[in-house]
This record gives sequence, structure tokens and C-alpha cells, in this order.
Amino acid sequence: MKPNDSQKLIEAYKKIEEMKQLATQDGFIATYYRELKNYRTFADCFNAVNEKYYEYFGKYRYTDYHSFRQILKRKLKKV
Repeated sequence: MKPNDSQKLIEAYKKIEEMKQLATQDGFIATYYRELKNYRTFADCFNAVNEKYYEYFGKYRYTDYHSFRQILKRKLKKV
């Protein structure tokens, strides 16, 4: 196996792990919170994570930031 092939496998594995994380509601939320530090606003962070989801799955997980906030509120009430 060439060194370049090893790097491609590592990148593919990371992508698969990210896809598995984003595929669940809890994983999407965890990714959102983990990425917050990289964005100026909550909405910017949400849009970036939602775009990543679209990139992987061909559809958006949430229609907009408002609908995502509603899910977060419901999740927080359960805690």
C-alpha cells in the first residue's frame, strides 16, 4: 500500500465517522455544540452543520435555524 493510499483510507474513515455522527439527532446537536467555537453566531454554526449534512445525505436535516431551535428547546426540557 502506498503512503498516499493510507492517507485516503484515513480520510474516508473520518468522513464515515462524521456521517454516522450527523445521521442521528443527538449527533447533529453534538456536532453543532462542538463547532460553535468556530463561528460568530449560533445561526452561522447551524447553517454550516446543516450544509455538511446536506453534502453527505443530499437533503437538509432541518428546514431552518428556527426549527432546529425548537428541537433544542424540547431536548433541554427533557433534561
